[in-house]
Amino acid sequence: MKKLKVAMMVLAVLMVASLLFTGCQRDDRLVLRVLYYLDAAAPNAVADANLWFGEFERQNPGVRIDRENLFDDPFHDKLRTYAAAGDLPDVMYVWPSGRSDYLHDQRLLKDLTPFINRDNISHLFIPITMDPSQQQSGYMAMIPQGITTTHVFYTNMEVLNAVGLQPARTYAELVAQVPVLRAAGYETVLIPAESGWVMQSCLFSMVIGRFGGADWHERIHAGRSRFTDPEFVAAFDFVRRMYADGVISRAALGVSYGDGPGMFANKQGA
Repeated sequence: MKKLKVAMMVLAVLMVASLLFTGCQRDDRLVLRVLYYLDAAAPNAVADANLWFGEFERQNPGVRIDRENLFDDPFHDKLRTYAAAGDLPDVMYVWPSGRSDYLHDQRLLKDLTPFINRDNISHLFIPITMDPSQQQSGYMAMIPQGITTTHVFYTNMEVLNAVGLQPARTYAELVAQVPVLRAAGYETVLIPAESGWVMQSCLFSMVIGRFGGADWHERIHAGRSRFTDPEFVAAFDFVRRMYADGVISRAALGVSYGDGPGMFANKQGA
């Protein structure tokens, strides 16, 4: 990755699916099995997915989509089960590394480069999404659906105003606000940390960037730094301090990813 830590959530492009996958024949139509990553609680998620897949079927009447919708750990568990059984879907939602690393390392994903070149579509995407070095496989195993910067910190001013506080400018000020907020029944920092990737991608990667410098990951890859170096250990210790100081409640470890936004909107934390 470049200086910004990014998380690319990706979808194998359906417009080339009929050429990429054999699928199976049923009712005189080619059936494509699709394992789709769908958060049914997200606004418009179901309607959007139905629109995309429905439009594909409309434009390709000889193809029928057999879609399975799952989210978070159930999705990843099912995909691993399919991979282990040698029964992967024709089309699946994958990541450039991380929890999709076994798909990349075993080269279970098709290289889309010939189809990208054939249809001349690379100019439709920002350059980083067309860079195969950004994918663990080293080739274009997927076309990114989007790139998100995960280091975003929202402040609920209604909560702070209710207890007479202003946004903290330093960590010490933030710690000092913990008992004030707690006395009024509020959490200080909300993070839905039940899934391990939330802390890793959304907070810890930023913390180690602050302790180790913007190029720490480049030094790690080049072998010039180690995960046991003082700055990396200090980043872990800072996360421990946030829990110990009550800035983040240990109860956050039981909060699911889908519940976090609702808690913030319902003014459960600052």
